[in-house]
Amino acid sequence: MRVLLMVRELAGWFLLCAGLLVFGLALMLLLEQRLFEAVPAVGVGWIIFRGGIHLLKSALALQVVWQMSARPATPRPYSSAGTSWAALPASAASVLPRTDAPVMTHR
Repeated sequence: MRVLLMVRELAGWFLLCAGLLVFGLALMLLLEQRLFEAVPAVGVGWIIFRGGIHLLKSALALQVVWQMSARPATPRPYSSAGTSWAALPASAASVLPRTDAPVMTHR
């Protein structure tokens, strides 16, 4: 499975560099005042570049998922003291909304 991560990341870096090379080609075409050839090159470069970024993001997400699934599940600390309203101290209960308060309606 680690091979999938490496292939995805290498392909992402390759596409990212290829997109930058196409942008360089478009810049050279613009410097030679060949506007009609440069515009499609920029479009193709943008698609290649964004594809490389997408592959890099998905490789990173895959790596995070694998790292999180490799961790042992630890139980969360649980306190039974605060599970009911009656267990709250009086100072904490004073900030709770009153149940007998009138409801404000907008006209």
